[in-house]
Amino acid sequence: MIGATKVKDKTQTIEYGRYSYTLKILYEIVLNENHDITTRLATLAHELGHLYCGHLGAPGEKGWWKSRAQLDKTTREFEAESVSWMICKRLGFDSPSSKYLSGYLGENKEIPNISLEAVIFATNTIASRLLSGTLVKREEVLVRSRQIPHKQASLSRGSVQRRLR
Repeated sequence: MIGATKVKDKTQTIEYGRYSYTLKILYEIVLNENHDITTRLATLAHELGHLYCGHLGAPGEKGWWKSRAQLDKTTREFEAESVSWMICKRLGFDSPSSKYLSGYLGENKEIPNISLEAVIFATNTIASRLLSGTLVKREEVLVRSRQIPHKQASLSRGSVQRRLR
């Protein structure tokens, strides 16, 4: 599956010299490696937007952010696309999110009832981690790319295309 998910009972062992660390994975983000680097970065920002906006729940009782998993799909997608758009703009390239956001406003009279606080928190968290070189806190989010067979890749791109409409 391409996207971000909350996972249970998953660990990853990392070898560092003669040391070995086993980390508990709380969330997993899978990107389509068939996409170009800017599309993957925009998608990563979108999926991390879901994570840090609380759309996948909170990590434990006293998480770094509050759970907002109960939101409707439209609100979750608008928030995540807003995060992706802001991250891409900060990095200096155009984001496919702009098409989704402007398309939504073209079809609707108002934006969904989003939380600007959550969007700004997510954007600042991602941006500060990009600048510091620590994209995720404590390695508890596994980010990996997967090559998608051509037949499935078109389905995966379709889910991205739906966001752009």
